Amino acid sequence: MARVKFSPIVSDIAGSIGGITFQKNSYGNSLRMKPFPIKVGSQKQLDQRSILKQVQYAWQALSDSQKKAWQNFSAFSASFANHNPKSLLSGYNLFLKYNILRLTCGLSILSTVSFSVPTFPSSQPTLETDGGHLYIYVYPLVDISSFFMEYYLSPPKNINSGFVKSNLRLLKLPVESYASEELTDLYRSAFGIIPQVDQFVLQGFRYVSVACPIFSKMVIAPTQVTIHI
Repeated sequence: MARVKFSPIVSDIAGSIGGITFQKNSYGNSLRMKPFPIKVGSQKQLDQRSILKQVQYAWQALSDSQKKAWQNFSAFSASFANHNPKSLLSGYNLFLKYNILRLTCGLSILSTVSFSVPTFPSSQPTLETDGGHLYIYVYPLVDISSFFMEYYLSPPKNINSGFVKSNLRLLKLPVESYASEELTDLYRSAFGIIPQVDQFVLQGFRYVSVACPIFSKMVIAPTQVTIHI
């Protein structure tokens, strides 16, 4: 805190300018720096930071041979950076990208990568609603010991008004089975509402190997919600 002396030109001052506050008390006039507010992120942001820390610590715990395997797998799978399609991801960045997704989708961290090329399922998810409940159905059944699904939905929208990919939100599907799962709480938590029969949502999904960071092609398309039978 600093004391303020006035001149014939400036005889009084109060309030704040930038990060400085001028105030008057029993000791005279003074100025002090305003405390910076502590930024507290949303629960989603806090969860994401926690996941990132877990994955970073897991990388540090890998052996040199495990780290080298992740580096070699980047070239094996042609894993390029999104911002530069001519630049391969480093082993570290590939480890982060894949394991952040695993934790977000409810799986554990994969430390040892498997050099394999899977044959992805062709199963298409559909959405049904009944009495205010929303369900996802995936058929033919997916082998959950080999694959998990990265799954996105948008709020309901008029099919003629167009959809925006930025409205898609990742939903953490239960990993026990994708045959028939209720999405009511997940969807309402993301959007505050439940789509009605015959409404459209934008759906995005792709399958991911549980043994290595290889992904199927992302499929994004409007999907009509049908009645649950």
